Amino acid sequence: HLSIEADEHKGFRIPKQSAVVINPWYVVNICLAGEDVEDYEAAFRPERFLKDGKLDHNAQDPAAIVFGYGRRICPGRHFAEGSIYAVVSGILHTMSIEAPLDEHTQPIRLADHVKMTHGVLSYPEPFDCIIKPRSPEAEMLIRTSLSEDDVTTL
Repeated sequence: HLSIEADEHKGFRIPKQSAVVINPWYVVNICLAGEDVEDYEAAFRPERFLKDGKLDHNAQDPAAIVFGYGRRICPGRHFAEGSIYAVVSGILHTMSIEAPLDEHTQPIRLADHVKMTHGVLSYPEPFDCIIKPRSPEAEMLIRTSLSEDDVTTL
């Protein structure tokens, strides 16, 4: 975007015809977290969207901005959300996902071991976990949904 005329934002002068680039970190962390910004970016706490054990409809919805905004909002956002829902629900239905065990056969606390990457896109670095079918029926469902080439690599 280009500024149509000179402007000022929080003490910063923006000259006319300046390129203006949105800061996604600011939008996600400040707009969604409000005064709680340090806590918001430091911890995975889905309960922040709950009030008295129920969904808080006054909480900011991250989906309102993660696919963009305005005229350039992602046209495939509904397909992406539906695809993610289908894949994740299928995995959770058929697989048990657990933390690896320490030397005392106790599950390790993944929050202490998983590191995040830095950059425009942030995601967890590879980490160990135990993934296994929930039941023999789930294993059969998984195997029958795979192609012949996929089955030989299992």
